Amino acid sequence: MDFNALRERALCSGAEGEAVTVNTRALIDKVLARYSSEWTVLRELVANAADACATKVTIRFTTWQPTLAEPIASNQVPSLEYAIRYSTLRRLEVANNGNAFADSDWRRLKSIAEGNPDEQKIGAFGVGFYSVFADCENPLVLSGSQGLDFYWNGNALFTRKLQLNEYSSETSFVLDYRDSTTKVPDLVGLYRFLATSLTFVNLDIIELWLDNWNLLVLTKNTEDRVVAAVPADIKATTKGGLMRITQVQRELVRISATMISPILSDFENTLAGLSTATNHQEQLAQRVSTASVCLRMLSASVSTSVTGQFAMEIERATRKPPPKNTKLAILRSSSAPTFLNEKDALGIFDSMIPSKSGRIFIGFPTHQTTSLLAHISLNSVIPTVERESIDLNARWVRDWNKEILRVAGTVARIAWNDEMRDLKEKMEQRIEPGIGRFSEVLAEATHVFKQFAFKESTPYPLVGQIIQQTFWDAGKGPINIFSSHGVLPSDRVRIAADGVAGFVDGIPILPEQIINVAEPFVMGLRANGYTPDISIEDIRKELGAKALDSGQLLELLKWVQKKAAINLEEARSVLASARASVKETGDGVEITRYITLRSVRYYVNDDLIPPELPVDLDTMPVAYTKIFSRAELHGLGWRELPLKEWTRFLISTSHFPVKYRGLFPHFDIFHSTEFAGSVLRIISRRWSYIMTEEQQAIADLLKFKVIMPTKLGMMAPTKSYLSSVTLFRDLANVIDFEGVSETVLVALGVQKMVELSMVLKRLKSSKPVSDDSPQGTAGEKWSFVDLINYLVTVSDQLTPQHIAVLQNASICHAEGNRRKWYKVCDLYEPADTLRGLGLKVLDWPATYRPGGIEDVFLRDLGLRQFPTVPDLVQIIAQAIAAHNKALADRALEYFVTSFAVNRYHTFNRSSINTTYLPLEQTEDKYSDPTHCFTSEGAALLGYPILRSDLHPHAYKFGVEADPPISWCLTRLVEHPPRSIWEAVAVFSTLECRKPSDLENLDKQVGRSKFVPIFSSPVTDGILDVQTDSNSPTVLRYVAPKDCYVGEPESFARLFDFVGFTSEGNRFLQRCGAQVKPSCWDVGYRFVQQPHKLLEMLTGLPENYKYWLQWLAEQSQQLQRDPALWQLMRASQFLLGEKPQANQGTRNATSLREAYILKSAKEVVIVDDYAAWKCFRSQLCTAPRNRILEQFYIDLGSESLSRLVEVIYNLGGEIQEPLAVMKMQNRVIERASFFLSEVDQSNIKVNAAQLKDGLTVKATPHISLRRTLRGYGVSHVDSVTAAAPQGVSSMEWTLWFTPKGCRIPDVSIAIAKVLLHRPTLNIQLSFDSLLSMEVRALEAYGYDVSRILVAQQEELLIAEDQRRKEEESRARLQAEGLLPVSTGTDRSPFGSGNSFASESSITRSLDTAIAASRAFKASYIHSAGSSQQVKEAAANTYCDVRPGRDLTLASMPSASNDSSLPLFLPRSLVHNASFFAIEHADSIRQLTAILRVCADALGMWRECLHLFFEETGVTVAFNTDGSLFFNLRAWEELGHGWKEGGGSKEAERFWFVVFCHEVAHNLILGHGPEHGFWT
Repeated sequence: MDFNALRERALCSGAEGEAVTVNTRALIDKVLARYSSEWTVLRELVANAADACATKVTIRFTTWQPTLAEPIASNQVPSLEYAIRYSTLRRLEVANNGNAFADSDWRRLKSIAEGNPDEQKIGAFGVGFYSVFADCENPLVLSGSQGLDFYWNGNALFTRKLQLNEYSSETSFVLDYRDSTTKVPDLVGLYRFLATSLTFVNLDIIELWLDNWNLLVLTKNTEDRVVAAVPADIKATTKGGLMRITQVQRELVRISATMISPILSDFENTLAGLSTATNHQEQLAQRVSTASVCLRMLSASVSTSVTGQFAMEIERATRKPPPKNTKLAILRSSSAPTFLNEKDALGIFDSMIPSKSGRIFIGFPTHQTTSLLAHISLNSVIPTVERESIDLNARWVRDWNKEILRVAGTVARIAWNDEMRDLKEKMEQRIEPGIGRFSEVLAEATHVFKQFAFKESTPYPLVGQIIQQTFWDAGKGPINIFSSHGVLPSDRVRIAADGVAGFVDGIPILPEQIINVAEPFVMGLRANGYTPDISIEDIRKELGAKALDSGQLLELLKWVQKKAAINLEEARSVLASARASVKETGDGVEITRYITLRSVRYYVNDDLIPPELPVDLDTMPVAYTKIFSRAELHGLGWRELPLKEWTRFLISTSHFPVKYRGLFPHFDIFHSTEFAGSVLRIISRRWSYIMTEEQQAIADLLKFKVIMPTKLGMMAPTKSYLSSVTLFRDLANVIDFEGVSETVLVALGVQKMVELSMVLKRLKSSKPVSDDSPQGTAGEKWSFVDLINYLVTVSDQLTPQHIAVLQNASICHAEGNRRKWYKVCDLYEPADTLRGLGLKVLDWPATYRPGGIEDVFLRDLGLRQFPTVPDLVQIIAQAIAAHNKALADRALEYFVTSFAVNRYHTFNRSSINTTYLPLEQTEDKYSDPTHCFTSEGAALLGYPILRSDLHPHAYKFGVEADPPISWCLTRLVEHPPRSIWEAVAVFSTLECRKPSDLENLDKQVGRSKFVPIFSSPVTDGILDVQTDSNSPTVLRYVAPKDCYVGEPESFARLFDFVGFTSEGNRFLQRCGAQVKPSCWDVGYRFVQQPHKLLEMLTGLPENYKYWLQWLAEQSQQLQRDPALWQLMRASQFLLGEKPQANQGTRNATSLREAYILKSAKEVVIVDDYAAWKCFRSQLCTAPRNRILEQFYIDLGSESLSRLVEVIYNLGGEIQEPLAVMKMQNRVIERASFFLSEVDQSNIKVNAAQLKDGLTVKATPHISLRRTLRGYGVSHVDSVTAAAPQGVSSMEWTLWFTPKGCRIPDVSIAIAKVLLHRPTLNIQLSFDSLLSMEVRALEAYGYDVSRILVAQQEELLIAEDQRRKEEESRARLQAEGLLPVSTGTDRSPFGSGNSFASESSITRSLDTAIAASRAFKASYIHSAGSSQQVKEAAANTYCDVRPGRDLTLASMPSASNDSSLPLFLPRSLVHNASFFAIEHADSIRQLTAILRVCADALGMWRECLHLFFEETGVTVAFNTDGSLFFNLRAWEELGHGWKEGGGSKEAERFWFVVFCHEVAHNLILGHGPEHGFWT
């Protein structure tokens, strides 16, 4: 839309314009008189006074006198407190002595928004005066000789001009309050407002009155005014080029106040506020106070230069042109005391002094802060309407205001330079150097830095940002700043982290005090590149140029520790570059210690090593580490001084002893006994807390050093003895020091006992004992008893080496032989029982106390308490050899009685191979423990038996009750029982063994022949039933797994049955014997020896055929053994009937059936008796038994009907409608009777299906040729009826010859249609039914009426179903989903060869695809066959059911999803796992192709299934939408492929098959319609 065109059209319309009307009262009340700040009226009136060049402003509040409950006495007047509390305001009068109003002023006063055009004036918008209407209804203005009165007429504001009688030098604004309830304002707040207003306004005096009380007088004076040019190092022109500073002016501003405190008394003292005039004046005089403040002001004169457009835009916004020249001032406090005379008790100067934040002044303070502690006056800045903020929104106004703010930033930079110049002068005036004077100047510098520490301004941060950035950019070079070396250019100063100043005094740095209070300013220095941080290189250079003293070293260590937390590498590099020279004092001697911090590795733990003790140069003294924690010291890379290092330092002659021996002789560990004792005391105190390695290191350092104080002088520890060792008088015993641990002394090598060599030498010495002999032995010779007594006292000090020496030394005698020295371990303790065994016992003259301390010590040395088991056995064996039966018995008795005490049970007695145990019933025969036993069963098996009196103690000798079960089994197999009672005894005994012995016996002896059987002669393990009863009994042995322990029943002729009592039978069962044979046992027997069994069982009631039928009944169980089942399929053990000529008859055609043994594949099942009669002589058939026939089929026998190919020869159809109708009615009628009596599982087609699918036709003759495949034999026969299958599996045609038709031919033909397996008896039954009338059947017990009713119901149901199908077909044809067929032509194209619409065909295809579903059952019951008929118009590979029953054998799993559900015939289900492995490649490949086909049609994969038939030609079939595909067809068609790629021909073939089956979801049968959808 073109808005400009719209406006132009409105202007050209000629319509009269209408002025905008204004409600003046609403405009003033709602907008102009509603300022947000306090004291707005006074601010506007004081600003008007300043614009009028006034020097004094008087403000007077007049109150209404309060009405008192009681009249005031004539000598009493209300006090000030009383007036403030209870009076209300009547009038406000503001007067100034400025210029009187000119006519233009009166005119602007009457006009709203008619601002002052003078660009130097404060007033800008011409609306400030109207703020008086907030409290006043009719203001009055008086100036010169004129006045102006404002009044209201409705909502319109009018004025009346007045002429005064006298000329007044003042201009007054008289404002009567609108109501009489306005309280006296907060006077303290008013004081502060007026004091602040006087700061930058061109006024000298402001007075405040309340009635007749002069409450406040404010005066302003300036001092020390200096005008100067802009410094040369300052950029005078702003960034935008609009403004330039021409000169600056420095001055001091002093503001003084005389005031009356308005603090009121409590309300309870209200009446006390009434006093006499005299008293009142006295009270006021007491409450009058004065205060003054001195501030530093820097003003700048600014010239402006703007373009014409810029000036025009500014004038449009402000009603005045931009000024050519303007002024700007910055006000700040000095570091000197601000308040003079008395303190400002009321705080009226608080907002004037920028202690927290400075403000922008536009004549008066605004809400905008400056970001630094200084007030800035910007008179030429353009504010918002309420004059509380700077306008930074409008484009031209924003640019103007930004330039003014940049001028403010430049002036602030000039003010900074002034401050630095003053500080530099003060530093130069300090002639006498000293910390105190620097601190004085530092305080002033800190104040200055704090003033210029920029913070975020409010409410507009941009204001402060502009000022701050201009401050940093205004200089032309480095900025001068105060440092530790005075005021210097910023590039020479460094910003240092905390603590650096304490040790780096050669580098000018910012004092830490300044950094703490003025962090924003320091950040600005750093961010703008004025002052860099002190670098590590600066510190290293400074430290490398000097040696630190003690204080500086401490400061350095503190700083390095903090630095290490940030950058450890830099901290350590600084530490490595430092060196220090420190003083150390000891015993009045002072030495200088030079420390190179690079070489320091340790610090001293003063809790361990006293500070006064010496340490090496690589250790930092305690004086410099005691202020740090251990973690901090570790952070420096120092570790606690290890005792071993300190010890190494003390004994090293290259360190302390050489350098300081002359200065500190008392610290010499080799010569000072006290110092050595102190060192030992320190080591003892720390010993238990140090690692074993360090203890060993200290011991290695000291053990051979002469540092041990003894009573014989300083000795090496290894040459010293503990003070408690007093065996000899000349030992070097250690002096006792308090706090020195004996454990430490021993660890250092101090001896705890006298050497054994000396003691043993004295033992065997024959010389008299001298004074140096051990105490207590004076005048006596040492004996073994004395030696043992001494060693017992020091036993806790004996080391394993000492014990080893004593154990290997010959130091004692045996009883009866004191000439020979023996080792203690060679002797036994002196006891009578041991002496009786002929053992050598210790010679102990004194009384020997078993269990005493001497006995315990001797046992440690090896003294033997009792003989070991091998020793006792050896004693018994030697006694037996010496025929010393008494000694042998004593030894056996000792063994038995001391068995528990001597803990002989811990010895493996069964490992003894010595024959020392006496046997039962023998005098001089002995055995070892492993070859004799105690049980009767062992005796029964012929093993040696321990002597009976020792049986209770057999376990002590390690003799078992029974031999190991393996020995028993070996002996049983090698020497089997010879009699029944012997077998019973042995088997029962073995059954009583412990359960663990009877485990896995079947694996050990299950096939060993040790079971005795007493029977007639056998042949190959089968009893010979032909043997005479008087034949001799034969003993033979069979294996447990070949015999049975149950009742023989009918199995006695086939297997061996035994009985050896219940215990014996249980033992045989453990060995593998069964209670009775299983079906698998019988199966293996028949498979392995069929001919002998046939011969043996001939003529018996339980003959061979009986057992075959028994096996057939166990067929399901037999199939659980795959190996047996495979043998049965291949073995020739099945009875087959083969016709043979009857012997003794002349009729050559007279045949009898003879049994022969054949395999399953060599036997044929007779299911077609007509064919059997034709080929009887060529066939070996199964017995006529349904159970056996199914058994043969399961094993792989073929049915005769599958071997015979039948070709019908029909003579053509003849028209015999009456005969045809009669034949059809009879067949259908009799079929219902016939099927009612047949087993339902054998029915293939019911009566209703027969009625729908059967067509009867007449022909003059019928002949058929039967060909037996594989035999090359054919037979031609003439019949009178035949029923070959039609095109569909559910369509049949019964052909018959009207003349001479034989009922048996009809029954045979129809029985094949109705039944899966029509037997001869069934055919005869059907033949009878066809021959008789319906009513005649009642005589045979048939329920004719029920059959007829049931038949009628079936026909009605079939008719109803047919009708529904016709209606559904008609509906689909009407909707265009099926092509319309006309006449008898069933082609989907119709007679006009017109296709159905593309959309209808698509919908039909979608319907067919959606009709596919997964098969939910696990069993498919169907035995229909696809009988080939050569004369049929077309053959099909498709059948709606397979040729036999199928069962679900496997399902795809999560781990193997490369297959589909697989259905197999019952004969293959038991081997499903083997089948899946054998056909794995075919299953995987066919599954892949079928899934591709399903994905191509958008079908669910769940509707796909595989099946396998051993016979038949069905490739695929469709059952209720579930698709089944024959795996055998895939294999026999050769469609498999090798790894790496598929076969295109196979893919095309199976895709056609797939489409063919999906089409059955629309069309059940085969025909043109089905072909179209395929």
